[in-house]
This record gives sequence, C-alpha cells and structure tokens, in this order.
Amino acid sequence: MRRRQLLGSSLALGGSVIGAGLAAACGPASPSSGAGGTLGPPETTAVRIVSVACDAALWSAGDYLAEEGFDAKILPLSVGAVARGEGDIGIGYAQWVVANVDAGKPIQALGGLHTGCGEVWTKPEIASIRDLKGKTITVNSTDPVVDAWYGVWAAMFVYVGIDPRKDVNFVLDTNTVDTFVQGRSDAILALSNQVPILRASAKNPGKLLIDMHTDGTWSRYYCCQLIVNRDWAQQNPNATKRVTRALLRANDRVAKDLPAAVMAGVKAGMFSPETYDTYLATLKNCTFEWRELDAEASLLFNAVQLSQAKLVKNTPQQLVKLASNFAFLQELKRQYPRAN
Repeated sequence: MRRRQLLGSSLALGGSVIGAGLAAACGPASPSSGAGGTLGPPETTAVRIVSVACDAALWSAGDYLAEEGFDAKILPLSVGAVARGEGDIGIGYAQWVVANVDAGKPIQALGGLHTGCGEVWTKPEIASIRDLKGKTITVNSTDPVVDAWYGVWAAMFVYVGIDPRKDVNFVLDTNTVDTFVQGRSDAILALSNQVPILRASAKNPGKLLIDMHTDGTWSRYYCCQLIVNRDWAQQNPNATKRVTRALLRANDRVAKDLPAAVMAGVKAGMFSPETYDTYLATLKNCTFEWRELDAEASLLFNAVQLSQAKLVKNTPQQLVKLASNFAFLQELKRQYPRAN
C-alpha cells in the first residue's frame, strides 16, 4: 500500500461534523478558562490539517475546532505537506521531524500524540535487530528527510551499534510490503495501518520482532509528534495554541472510545465502512497519551541516533531547540490533568 493512500479523501469541516459522533468534551476546563483564558481570538479561522490513519484526533476534532473558532479542512496524508506549506498542522515521526529541521524545513513539534504505531517483522531466522547487519531491507529513500521509514530504521540500527549507511543493504522500492511478502527483503518496518494489514496477511512469511507499543525502549518515546508549519505558527500564534488545544482534547476522547472515533471517520467519508476493522486495529496499537511521556526527550533521543549516524549536521541539542515549541503543551498539561 502506498503511503499517500493511507487516507484517500479530503474533507472540509465546519462546526461539529466529525465530532458529532463522539462523546462530550473531556477534561475539567472549557476553552475559555484556565491556560487558554487569556488567549485572544484566532488570527485566522482557516486551518488545513494533514491527517494520517493512526492519529484519529486529527480527523475527529471537528466540534473542538469549531469551539475554538475554526472552519478546518482535513487533508489526506501527503508526506512533507506541512513542511512545504501545503498544510498548516499535521503529524511527523520524531526522526522525520529532526531530519527535516536539520535540512532547514519550517516545521516545529508542539507535543507528542502517541506511542506504538510501528512493528518490525523479519524472516523467521532473524533473532534481533543486530542480526539484520548485512541483510537487505527495502525503503522508498535513504534520505530521512524524504522517507520517515528510513529515519526510524536508522535510529533503531544506531541504537544497537549498527551503521545504517554501511552495514545494511537498503534497496529502493515503492512497495515495501510486497517486497517483504515476496521474500525480497529480510525485514519490514510496518507503520500506521500497515500494521494490521501485515498481521492479517496470509502471505506474511515473517515473525514479529519488535512491537513499538510494548518494547522496553521504543515504547518510552513518542513516535508521532503534532507538528505545525513554523511560518504559519509565527503569523498565527493564537490560532496555533487553539488548534493544539482542540487536537489534544480530541486525543483524550479518542483514547476513551476507539470504535466511536473510527465510526466518526466513516460517517464523515474519511474512509469506507469496509475498512472499519483495519482502522480500529490501527488505533488499538497506539496509546493516545500526550501527558505521560516527555516530548522533548523523544526528539532528543532520536536526534542523538541520527547524529551518530551522521545523517544530520546540527547537534542534537540544537535540533531540539529548533524543532520544538512545547511551552503551551506544559500549560495544557496543567489545565487538563490526566482523567482518572
């Protein structure tokens, strides 16, 4: 499955179109109180949100976005859209965020959304990531700015002492699932809705090696970060904070009722009823907890790995400073404490 097909339609959201299918607002405070009480009106009422299969908050926050004063347009996944200015808000894997900021792309991370949307599958004889040294893996590109999958692979390999540029035979192919199923690749990194598709495939010849949802290392860091186009954020600081608040509130609601979140997407035309089970399984592989872990530490950990691989030029500390703005996130953690 091609990544641009993860979400196949765009949708203009006015009022509470998507949110209408979900439960009432989470958290003890309203948008006019607490940390957001001093916020002025949004500088713009238009916001383009680039969605993806594992981040239901981005396509189920219609009512919260309307409360904040927005007429939001939800766009299908297009890798790099936020960096190119074709979208205002989206998500990015931590490694991809770091690599793009290092390359001068105008994006910033606003907070972690969840852990756990990835799995590594290998041929049966592979016992560990270290066993992939010298093996063949297909990716779309060996540039982490272009291919988020390669960035995750690079971080995983560096963490166990393998140089991804020299010690692994990366081969370019546009369909990594097919190459693995056909035996032309020794391993695959399945992300987002690739995970349930691969699990359910009778042709899958491999075994599960790493589940990032439960793995002792990777489950400690956010895989997906909420990102914003930096130029848009600088022009619209109030709007940026209000969108962030709406999406993190929606993230809480998704965590409480995954089936309702998926059904809201079906009702809104984001995907077909026939794919309901796939999207539900995708969400079940994620945590949707934006308070518990450290979003900055997640960026730093991955910046260190890419730096050691010599895939970025700036220091890890410089990259974290350039790549993030978590001040409002800390305010929201106080305004919306964890629900019991």
